[in-house]
Amino acid sequence: MNRLISTYGGYAIWQLSVHSLYQLAEFVVCQNHEHHTRRIGDNFQSEVLAVYKEELQYYERSQTLIATTVDGQIIGSIRLMNWDREQPLPMQTYFNLPSFKKTLPFSTN
Repeated sequence: MNRLISTYGGYAIWQLSVHSLYQLAEFVVCQNHEHHTRRIGDNFQSEVLAVYKEELQYYERSQTLIATTVDGQIIGSIRLMNWDREQPLPMQTYFNLPSFKKTLPFSTN
């Protein structure tokens, strides 16, 4: 179950539970299609499934916050990830970037 963080007028901020990841994946893919192609493509469901599987991989080491309307419709999301400096970051995978491990300062945290 999602955990309510705060409300602002007709909107709410929630910490997403694992049970809502598929709904998040649908939102993300729908937004990408609407903003980049102006229509939902034929491969919509396969893209949703791919995003869902990716979100499942990140879930244990991240927190996802969503903004919703009063009726529960997602209008925004952000994922905060605790990076262990070993696993590739999503942007490394998307853009075929090398490891950042050697370029970042050492952290004791």
